[in-house]
Amino acid sequence: MKRIHRMRTAALAVPLLFVPLVGYAQDHVLPPADADKMVDAGIKVMARPKAWDDIDKPLTASVTAKNPLAVTLCTSYRSPFAYLGMDRYAALQQDYNAKVSVRYVYPIAIRDPKFFEKASDYRYLYDPHDMERISKFLGIPYHVDFSGKTWIDPVVVGGNLIEIAPKEKQKYIYRLYRASTYMQTEHPDLNLAFAQRMFRKIYDGTASMTWPDDIPKVLDELGLDGKAIEKEAKANEAKYLAVVEKNQEWCHASGHGGVPNAVFRGEPFWGQDRIDQLVWRMKQNGLTERERAPVR
Repeated sequence: MKRIHRMRTAALAVPLLFVPLVGYAQDHVLPPADADKMVDAGIKVMARPKAWDDIDKPLTASVTAKNPLAVTLCTSYRSPFAYLGMDRYAALQQDYNAKVSVRYVYPIAIRDPKFFEKASDYRYLYDPHDMERISKFLGIPYHVDFSGKTWIDPVVVGGNLIEIAPKEKQKYIYRLYRASTYMQTEHPDLNLAFAQRMFRKIYDGTASMTWPDDIPKVLDELGLDGKAIEKEAKANEAKYLAVVEKNQEWCHASGHGGVPNAVFRGEPFWGQDRIDQLVWRMKQNGLTERERAPVR
């Protein structure tokens, strides 16, 4: 049965529909002919990625389980929108001959601690409302309390929820990202499953009161030695956190530095409301559904 408009996961069925999304501003991306005028006007302009030149030249090779289409997902654990799209990105790999690789980038709060002090006033009204609305529309468990009383925020903030604590007081995010980039580097085939499970721990209300300790438990669930991995990742912190910096450069170079951003053949699809366009583009390049064993 075709699932163009509905992608299922083991836990729930999720419709592939347009969902509104508000995101933060990024560098302008314009055709080269217009970019010169923008630069002359003093506006920061990103050069058009060369990979975009091949967008309208579809791949011709047969797409099979042994030759899947490759997608790279740039994501951040502090983005509720990234969480709200995560099951559908996982379903893309589960239901189609596609391989989804995950690259982790730091939350904007870590990359630009002053960002939320400069954000528009409606961000703190509309975004939380939109996030909860999307979760209800998709039927996804979502337990986020921006007062900080019940939500496990991976970034340590001040009492006003906008002031970001300095790096030395960030006791969660670096532990989480060490383990994540370890998985990206050492266990890429399990990385998507790890990311999906960690997102759920943070957003669906199942995290323990000492939630960073859920990290090794999730690793254990995947058949790995969680404590050993955390020990190795911590001992080689500089190595694994350097992967995050490289991820950020790579994702930005695609044409968009926000999350979630799924990159296919160099073309970015920013936002969980772009998943259906992603699938549409992949179908232009021969995307096929996975063969399933008949039900007996």
